[in-house]
Amino acid sequence: MTIIPNDGHNSAMYHVGLVVPDLHATAAQYTELFGLQWATPRETALPVIVHGERVAPELLVTYSLNGPPFMELMQELSGDVWAADALRLDHIGFWTPDLDAAVAEFERRGLESVVREAPERDRFSFHRSAGGPWLELVATSFGDQLGAWQDASRS
Repeated sequence: MTIIPNDGHNSAMYHVGLVVPDLHATAAQYTELFGLQWATPRETALPVIVHGERVAPELLVTYSLNGPPFMELMQELSGDVWAADALRLDHIGFWTPDLDAAVAEFERRGLESVVREAPERDRFSFHRSAGGPWLELVATSFGDQLGAWQDASRS
């Protein structure tokens, strides 16, 4: 059974995430090389659960306005979960309408949830994959928030 369906018209894969040592320099270079435009970078302390312990890494994050699929650039400012021995392809994000069910099915198949957003927000879960990058399951409810951020950045 497919966990994350693709219907042939819309891909559940909506972004790739890169951990980078300098978000502004990387964004500028990718704009120059590939014509990518970027949402206004956001600095955030993101509460997550990592191996059962709560942490709040400080991140600087942006998404490309070009897409889907989008490119996400992440620069960790606190040296925690996404510490930048960067540059690396960190994760591939997939939409899911039922995060709990998708996480349960991933775990049933041996893909443990390594990082999950804290329960008060609970929009995503990261899982290690055999292919290297983490697989990120993201609740489709985050789509409106992401779209609003990208739209505001286009103005």
